[in-house]
Amino acid sequence: METIDFWTPKGTYGFLSNFYNAPMAIQGVTYPTNEHFFQSQKFIGNPEERYIINLPTPAETARDYAWIGSR
Repeated sequence: METIDFWTPKGTYGFLSNFYNAPMAIQGVTYPTNEHFFQSQKFIGNPEERYIINLPTPAETARDYAWIGSR
């Protein structure tokens, strides 16, 4: 059985990564990546939700979630 690696958005299966650049719209909000959506859902209805959505990269959403969550 072949192992499929998709922890990075590059490579053959990179499109399966949360960090893959594939904007999606859910209930009128456009998220640049699945990671933006995932991390922003931890702050629904709070200013941090919009902050996470507007970050330029998915790596920053994960990093800033850890920072925001520790406050």
